[in-house]
Amino acid sequence: MLGVEERKYVVTGYQAFGSRFFQEDGHAGGSDRHAVTAIRLRLDIKQQPGGPPGRRATVAKIDFAPGAANQIGLFLPRENHHGEFELDLSLPVADFDPYWNILQDSGQTQLSCEVQVDGNEIFTFEITSPDDTEST
Repeated sequence: MLGVEERKYVVTGYQAFGSRFFQEDGHAGGSDRHAVTAIRLRLDIKQQPGGPPGRRATVAKIDFAPGAANQIGLFLPRENHHGEFELDLSLPVADFDPYWNILQDSGQTQLSCEVQVDGNEIFTFEITSPDDTEST
């Protein structure tokens, strides 16, 4: 893929946050309430040696949310952390379990992504366990 560079990271820690709430869908003739589940996964990451220089990312924030089926993410500067970047991703709620299972495997989990050169769009995102189980 032209204009894309691969970045590889080691996951050094993680946290999961979940919420469930009612959301109202307004439409002609009234409104309906339905329950919505949202989950956020925060991964502390460290770039592997030998990767592209610059743009040192230290965290990946993944929102597993409704309506995220066609989204991946952006590579953005971190607020109040000069010189550091984060991966901000949006994935479908159904993708949470495979990612969580990979993080539960023993050994060192790897994260890799393809990022637009001199841009901020993430084209691919993958987490791999030492057992070669992967989620993309």
